[in-house]
Amino acid sequence: MIPAVTADTPGFTIRAVIPENQIGDDQGYYNLMMKNGNSQEIATVLTNTTNKPITIEVSFARATTNGNGLAIYDASSEKKDTSLIYDIDDYVKLPEKEVTLEPYSQSTIKAVVSMPKEDLKGVLAGGFTFKEKIADDTTSTKTGVSLKNEFRYIVALVMQQNTSPISPEVKLHSVYADQVNARNIVAAQLQNIAPTYIKDMAITANIQGITDKKISYAYTSDDMKMAPNSNFTFNIPLSTDKEIAKQQIKPLKPGKYQLIMTVYGQKNETGPHQKPGLSGNQPTNYTDKWQFKQEFVISKAIATKLNKTSIAIQPKKTTNWLLILLLSILICLFLLVMYLLYINLRNKKRERET
Repeated sequence: MIPAVTADTPGFTIRAVIPENQIGDDQGYYNLMMKNGNSQEIATVLTNTTNKPITIEVSFARATTNGNGLAIYDASSEKKDTSLIYDIDDYVKLPEKEVTLEPYSQSTIKAVVSMPKEDLKGVLAGGFTFKEKIADDTTSTKTGVSLKNEFRYIVALVMQQNTSPISPEVKLHSVYADQVNARNIVAAQLQNIAPTYIKDMAITANIQGITDKKISYAYTSDDMKMAPNSNFTFNIPLSTDKEIAKQQIKPLKPGKYQLIMTVYGQKNETGPHQKPGLSGNQPTNYTDKWQFKQEFVISKAIATKLNKTSIAIQPKKTTNWLLILLLSILICLFLLVMYLLYINLRNKKRERET
């Protein structure tokens, strides 16, 4: 069970009713072993903990991977990954999309889940989202600011026909320059084409200039998790907060580059693949490892566009020669006037003396 909170306090609680065909202990989500073509009901108990009626909206979505490299269960608008054969959305039916609970009352939401008739390798994964239905916005009478408080619970659902291990498989697709939050990045599109999670995922990325061999960038990210048959864009920042504060960021240069990337999956003390530790930390062993090398080009037009809109890059200081010329002329004129005044005063003084 994953609470997703943007409200001060929840107005309800939930409890997943774990069925007999649950794999392993009750961990707050459904992890079901099912035979080919079988269907069953699963239930979730909702409890209103307030003294007012509330309405709970219920939805379901397949598991995807977000831009931070985390498996999520509430992105129903995401396009299906091209590697997805069986979409769990097609095998979960929710008779009720919302339920109203009286004060301090309970209600049970039931869903019908089915297993494909064909033999299935790996898992189908998704999640139920329970969200209190509220007005589109709540405007503060004091400030006039529009606010929207929301509290959600997400209960994951994993279904499989057997527990035979499936090896994940990562592919690297396009690599290109882009921008996130007005900062220049290099985006690398990664895809997990296997029907299994990639847990404890870690990535080390190095970008080396080919046109300009002096250019290099490095970035590492740990503790990620990819959903089965999903993809996401891994963003490699080209600046750090410290560099920005010191105004040490250089503009993105057009040219040819090479990305060298290593992806690790599933921490394992006896795993065959070792990721070096950073800043004196101990190395970490992993079960899986993928290595990629891919060249990409940043065009002059793209580099110019991104540099103009990047908050990390200070505008290049240019010399305004016209202004300097005008100021020089004014100074010369001022000195000339002062000199003429001096000559005039001196001549008048001599005339008086004679």
